[in-house]
Amino acid sequence: MPWGYVADTQTSLSDLRSSGYHIVAVETSPAAVDLYEWRPAWPVCLVFGHERDGVDSELDGHFDASVRIPMFGQKRSLNVATAAGVVLYELLRRRMCDREAGQAG
Repeated sequence: MPWGYVADTQTSLSDLRSSGYHIVAVETSPAAVDLYEWRPAWPVCLVFGHERDGVDSELDGHFDASVRIPMFGQKRSLNVATAAGVVLYELLRRRMCDREAGQAG
């Protein structure tokens, strides 16, 4: 799998937007949409913040949407690897459902 490193996140997000990606922050902010209510636009780039500090506020103007994983109980966050697994699995599930619906219809 090809990969690259860009030192400046804002530059990277601008480049991805120019390539047609929808930029989405995964965070616990009050304005974030519930993951299970969100309708992703493809292709999508997910931005996960620091486990304690969240997404850097300097990036706020770069997002098309913000989504959160609904949490039950008193805990309000997950570590970033767990959060990535939950969100990526949901995106894969939706993508597969969309393909099946397209093939069935």
